[in-house]
Amino acid sequence: MALLRLPPETLTTITCGGQVGAIQLGISRALQNWEPDFRPPLRACGFLTRDSRVVERKKPGKAKARKSFQWVKR
Repeated sequence: MALLRLPPETLTTITCGGQVGAIQLGISRALQNWEPDFRPPLRACGFLTRDSRVVERKKPGKAKARKSFQWVKR
C-alpha cells in the first residue's frame, strides 16, 4: 500500500473522525473496483469494512435519545 502512488486529485483535507472513515472506505472501494488485485490487502487492513453504528433517534418524552428530563419531586 505504501508503494501505491495516488494522483493529486485523491488528496483531501478532513477535520472530523466520521469523515475520515467515509473517505477511507470510498477510496478503498474505488481502488478495489479499479484493480481487483487490491482487494485482499485492503480487506486484511480492514479498509473495506463499513462501520455500521448510527446515531440513535430521539424518543418522545425524553430530552435526548436516552437522557430524561429532570425529575421534580414536588
